Amino acid sequence: MNDDDAALLRWLAGLAGLLGVAWGASLGVRPALAFGLALLGVLLALWLYPRLALRQLRVARTMAGAACEEDAVRVRFEVTNGSPLPLLAPEVVDRFAPDKVPVRRAVVFPALGPRRRVEAHYDGRCDTRRGDYVIGPEVLRVRDPLGLFVAESTGASAAPLVVYPTIEPLPAGALTGASRAPAPTGGAIREAGEGGVVLGVREYRAGDALRRIHWPTTARRGRLSIIEHERQVARGVVLFLDLARATLRGLGRQSTLEVSVRALAALAAHAIARGDRVALHAQGGLAGPGGGLGHLELPLAGGRPQLERILDTLARVKPDGEQPLGALVHERWGALGAGTIVWLPVADPEQDGDAAAELVSQLRARGCQPRVLLLDPAGFRRIFGAPRAGVSLADIADACAASGALVYTLGAGEALAERLAEPWAGRRQVRITREMLA
Repeated sequence: MNDDDAALLRWLAGLAGLLGVAWGASLGVRPALAFGLALLGVLLALWLYPRLALRQLRVARTMAGAACEEDAVRVRFEVTNGSPLPLLAPEVVDRFAPDKVPVRRAVVFPALGPRRRVEAHYDGRCDTRRGDYVIGPEVLRVRDPLGLFVAESTGASAAPLVVYPTIEPLPAGALTGASRAPAPTGGAIREAGEGGVVLGVREYRAGDALRRIHWPTTARRGRLSIIEHERQVARGVVLFLDLARATLRGLGRQSTLEVSVRALAALAAHAIARGDRVALHAQGGLAGPGGGLGHLELPLAGGRPQLERILDTLARVKPDGEQPLGALVHERWGALGAGTIVWLPVADPEQDGDAAAELVSQLRARGCQPRVLLLDPAGFRRIFGAPRAGVSLADIADACAASGALVYTLGAGEALAERLAEPWAGRRQVRITREMLA
């Protein structure tokens, strides 16, 4: 029974009770008077029923504190009925702010018995953009056994939810060789130490662990020999994010900021999954409590906690910075050691393309390995300033590649994994043959 039907029945029953009382009292018809009083008494009891039960109804919320864009989040409620009254289909009405349809319901069907505890849930979707949200507070709704009267109360268990940017799986070649430190020839260094890969067998030296003795070789050589393992050397991956207001292009989820944020989230997750240490640097603001304009710096670290810190920062960044990307990189110059992979998403190649090529040369001279992600200006509407004449994405990509960077291009709506599968290889060359001239 919906609320409109219940309201109609309430009015009809109340009107019938009042007419019975009036008829019986004015004309002395006792059956009519008794009927009217009984009907009004039943309506009063039905009105009191959910209100009395609601006083001893308790709800506790359980949900994840973070999710990615487009993820589903299950919100659970533990509903406890402490009264001796059974409840007909009590429901919890909640507000899940990131969903396109924010009002959600979790219903205990068909009934909740007296002194019972059950679980109800609903699934909300994070259809809106990254950021901080508050889920709830929930509203408890209880009906009488006939469904005519409803009582409700607002709970106090609103919960925060951080919506992270979408993490897109990347191809293995997106961070080629990033799981080990580079050798001068471009390969990986093999260092002795603790690890799972056997490097070889050598003679025992003072201080070596006895558990690493290789007894067959010791017996054959007549002197103690130990197994030496290869130590995995994690490389540093430094991510830079351009939050300058002047370089912002596009709107909504297809703005250069949102595309850059999703790209860096995917790169961070990919690198940390390979065992690397990742850092994030930006200059701008953070939304939510404690936010404000300033320098955002997450030093090199690895593991799941570092990924959560990076995603939490990326979820709340705002494009209100004033510092160009090149100035930001030079300011953090001391954090870029030899062998470090440096990712530079260029939001506005028309404005920062020349500076990016020069920055690549400086990073190469320092021993870093720059990776440049150029966002195609053709797919992102310019918001500030005027376009520069004679500047093309291909020219900028060629200049950065000639300076020694791996260059990738990404347009609005394109899949990041596909664009990072292969770096920029230069403009397609057209070969003119005699047949074409004939």
